[in-house]
Amino acid sequence: MAPHEKEVICFPSHTGNDPRVRNSRTDFRKRLQPCTSTQILKKLYSLTDNTDDDLSNCILNTSHAFNYLSLKGELGKNKKDFLRRVEAGIKDPANRCSE
Repeated sequence: MAPHEKEVICFPSHTGNDPRVRNSRTDFRKRLQPCTSTQILKKLYSLTDNTDDDLSNCILNTSHAFNYLSLKGELGKNKKDFLRRVEAGIKDPANRCSE
């Protein structure tokens, strides 16, 4: 990847109209135990903490309505700040965007 290019990773929420996927998804939802906001933030902390410190051109953006913290910036430059803010959100729900 050229230095000026950025890569985006998306996780699709659906896979179309394939009945095998639809049935599998229904079975999965019956067993699904939703994560708590604290569990989600702990996963975000782990994901961020385990990235290389020298990443460049890697944008972290959690500024979606359904996220508990709004983080946006370059992971290599802002990693320590992201970790500090996620840790604060884990320790005190008042530091979260919404509950």
